[in-house]
Amino acid sequence: MRCPIILTIVAILASVSSAQPQTPKQMSVNGTTITYVDEGTGPMVLFVHGAYSDHRVWEAQREVVTKGYRYVVLDLRYFGTAPWSDDGKHFNVATHAADVAAFIRALKVGPIHLVGRSYGAITSLAVAIGYPELVRSLFLNEPWIPSAVTNAEEQKLLTEDRRFIGPVAAAAKTGNNAEAVKLFFEGTHNQPGAFDSLPPARRAMLLDNARTVALQVNPAAAPRITCAQLGEIKVPVEITIGDQTRTFYRITVGAVHRCIPSSRLITIRGATHGAPSQQPAAFNEALLAFLARTSVRSVRVNDYDMAYVELGTGEPIVLLHGGLNDYRQFSDVMALLSAKYRVIAPSRRHHYPERWDGKSGTASTRQHVADLVAFLRKVDAGPVHLMGHSRGAGVALYVASTHPQLVRTLTVLEGGGLLVPGDQERSRQRSLKMMAMYELGRMDEALAELFDSIYGPGAWSKASEARRQGFGDNAWTIKGVEEADPYTCADAGRINIPILLVGGENSSANFGKGLDALQACVKRSERVTIRSAGHYMPRDNPFGLSQAVLDFISKH
Repeated sequence: MRCPIILTIVAILASVSSAQPQTPKQMSVNGTTITYVDEGTGPMVLFVHGAYSDHRVWEAQREVVTKGYRYVVLDLRYFGTAPWSDDGKHFNVATHAADVAAFIRALKVGPIHLVGRSYGAITSLAVAIGYPELVRSLFLNEPWIPSAVTNAEEQKLLTEDRRFIGPVAAAAKTGNNAEAVKLFFEGTHNQPGAFDSLPPARRAMLLDNARTVALQVNPAAAPRITCAQLGEIKVPVEITIGDQTRTFYRITVGAVHRCIPSSRLITIRGATHGAPSQQPAAFNEALLAFLARTSVRSVRVNDYDMAYVELGTGEPIVLLHGGLNDYRQFSDVMALLSAKYRVIAPSRRHHYPERWDGKSGTASTRQHVADLVAFLRKVDAGPVHLMGHSRGAGVALYVASTHPQLVRTLTVLEGGGLLVPGDQERSRQRSLKMMAMYELGRMDEALAELFDSIYGPGAWSKASEARRQGFGDNAWTIKGVEEADPYTCADAGRINIPILLVGGENSSANFGKGLDALQACVKRSERVTIRSAGHYMPRDNPFGLSQAVLDFISKH
């Protein structure tokens, strides 16, 4: 039986090969010709490929990124299919970093978001160190830098695990580039036999870059970046690592993470060294959340700095997150909706990026309503298409009832629990229980219990790290549940705008009861069910949800 990860690679790359072809362009920089692809609009995100590959390796990211950003991918010098301008004598990180910097300047943009994988991640770090004025943020998959490892025992382990390079170098030295790239790929992923299981298009791309293997395994090309240099990086840095990556990468990536104190490390489940291709859904989720987070703005409302992210132009759509969440919840949906609309996602008071301890201030519904009203006026966004999820939908309902001039349409994502008898009291009791567990040092247990109660037994253990992190970042905002104000059927009946009621196909029956109760009270409602989605539908099926919202808004 073949390894599950090999099967995952094959499945993902087979789907990639059927996508619409990219349209490459060319640019001359530093005496060489750079091939690149430039698609989409918005903040620029530049993707830098790794070893024995080129711009085509990022195909699994193209569709989701172009929805809300300018997606640019390039071929580093000597990579791709273009002829070389010399014999490869300039192959090193410094040359590639200088080329990337010149490329960014030639596009007359910057600072930009840099995304790199493996050798491309190292190159991206070198750009941030040598040309900091050009870099806005760094999102890196497994940047391996042996020179950052100082522990003698770890250095010994690196030497032992790096022995797979020996046969690679030997094949390259004899001119057998095809065998060299095959051994390189299988050694990198620690998966003998994986190369022959790849789809023809992927193998062709690797073979197109086989001529670079001899340059890459040359000791003279090894990256020489110190821990001290890494520590000077000031921009936001997020690093992804596969939970099944080999020892060499685990140690070197861990060292890079430690050398950049402000960096964040995210583990991608079911991946070795190639998470962007092996687990694109998890990688893209983390990437989009990071891009949204590093594009954060703030506005002063009611003596509080309210954080928000914004994408696109046109009629405004405002997205209000649910409980124990924040603006990051909507990163996938924002990318999709912003192709046609100005999309704004604020974080409610005391939610991330604030790290609230629940000991001062209030997170009451009344306060959230006042904040949202002031926010809409401050960002000149009304009347808006307002969409709220769960507890955020409750805030949206209050605003639509009390400030109808600010809301053009209302979309409610499973948020009618306010009208279900006993629901608010049950939520209040659960909130009190969770806070008591927090005080006893059992926060993780409390969060897991809540998560499983919403999404099903065992859901917490299966959730992505980014999803669990979002819950943890907002743990104490559960306090707001005990401060909820009453909301009646008469309140809902005062809403005289089009309302879309949205449920998830896989959600528990309790959420459906909330929508039933709300539908019975409002005047102008439509109702849809999002397939293959539970209560967390903005993440479970962002495409289905976005299409339903776009269809609804287009009619009103």
